[in-house]
Amino acid sequence: MSVQTVYIPHTAGTVLGSHYHQPWVAASAAHAAATPWQVQPAFTDRADAFAWLELARADTFRLLDFAVARIDADTWLDPHGQRRLWVDYPALVDPHRQVVRVDADSPGPNVSTLNALYAGVHEHALHRWESSRRAWTGRDPATDLAHTVWQRTYPIAFYDAAAVLAERVGHAARLLLSDPDPRQDLDHATIAGLSALTHAAAGLANTRLQVPAPAASVVDAAASAARDDRQGGWRYAVDRVWAQALVTAAADGLITAATALTNAWTTRSGGDAPATAAGQAVGAWLRRTLAESHQSVLSEWLQVAGHHPTKPAPAAARAYQQLTTINHDSTVDAPVALPAAPAAVAALPSGRGR
Repeated sequence: MSVQTVYIPHTAGTVLGSHYHQPWVAASAAHAAATPWQVQPAFTDRADAFAWLELARADTFRLLDFAVARIDADTWLDPHGQRRLWVDYPALVDPHRQVVRVDADSPGPNVSTLNALYAGVHEHALHRWESSRRAWTGRDPATDLAHTVWQRTYPIAFYDAAAVLAERVGHAARLLLSDPDPRQDLDHATIAGLSALTHAAAGLANTRLQVPAPAASVVDAAASAARDDRQGGWRYAVDRVWAQALVTAAADGLITAATALTNAWTTRSGGDAPATAAGQAVGAWLRRTLAESHQSVLSEWLQVAGHHPTKPAPAAARAYQQLTTINHDSTVDAPVALPAAPAAVAALPSGRGR
């Protein structure tokens, strides 16, 4: 048995067919669709996981939205030589582990994935709402509902926004450091700054987030909606907190990532205005990339938060118990689109400085 990082498609924390077989690790989306199928696959690459979603939802699962969770799972070889894994089901619904886009350069978040996460938050909120109303805990059920939705929604957008910014900058910095072109005049300070950017970018992906409390105005508005209609008002409360949490978290994630990356660069490269031409070029590129990415990523989250998500479907374990196979004829030949690498940073000044 070994521990392996895998990307597991799921719906509301349910892996289809998991009552009968443990999920297995597929080499690719095409492999998952073409292999005799016993249970939903998992993947070692998130691009393959999202590609499988497109293949699967093209036919058999066209009415079912999937989220994708990145977890460290215990894997083992079954008697047939197929690598299977033990699923930590609480991890599947952990908002800190959800991935909502293929990679840093793909448009996002994925609408189907976000709908699946919304359904999971909605189902958890309903359970919490009913439990709070039945049991006396000393806390207003409507207020408790607002905090619950915020805690489960905020990490989704925060991690995505921070990761997009960090991956774009980190990947470009690695390209510059590994560029064999002898015309690139990378002095020691610039090299140190680029190395610091790569380390800072990697560190952002592994940071455990402490979710801040929602603003009082968000809680009050949601609680008021829940109290006004004791039967269906909780749904409006969930929608309000969901949308506000996504936008707030995306903005916070972008600011957190930009601050960490800027600090890493200025600390190791010689300050805000490096003396060398190479350092000045990289510094200008970094400022431009941070500003452009902030605008584009925040706009994406503002757009999805402004649209009402699809109505939550029943949990997959209850509604889709009969779905146990993929139609290979309709999926195996479907194209699997893999992401392209980000464009390289503009060329630095040429010539060897002495």
